[in-house]
Amino acid sequence: MAKTALVLGGGGGALGIAWETGVLAGLQRSGIDVTGADLLVGTSAGSVVASQIAQGHTLDELMQRHMKARPDGIEASMDFDVQNLMTIFQRWAALLEVTEAACAEIGKMALASKTVSEDQWVTSKPRSRLEQGSRVGT
Repeated sequence: MAKTALVLGGGGGALGIAWETGVLAGLQRSGIDVTGADLLVGTSAGSVVASQIAQGHTLDELMQRHMKARPDGIEASMDFDVQNLMTIFQRWAALLEVTEAACAEIGKMALASKTVSEDQWVTSKPRSRLEQGSRVGT
């Protein structure tokens, strides 16, 4: 039976993965190493981080991956209205109840937002190891 467990929550996609990795690396640098837990559990972004730790990747290695520049990536040319995004997040966070009308309001705000084109977004993504013909873990 496991004596210690690391339980990581989900949310945030790639940003959540980077955030959780950074938090764990910060804890480790402060003397709290949670990577030696007997049981690793996670949902969504947390499951990715837990899987990476279970595969033996160090937090320093994972942090280096997150910090590595991708000059041709979408983040280098992302052009969007930050204030509008914050307004949408604030509206969502302020909801007392998630109703159909509230979702429609936020959806309308999102659809009116300035974003990159789908083609620009898709072509900015790095190809996965599987798409490159490499085996995962190699």
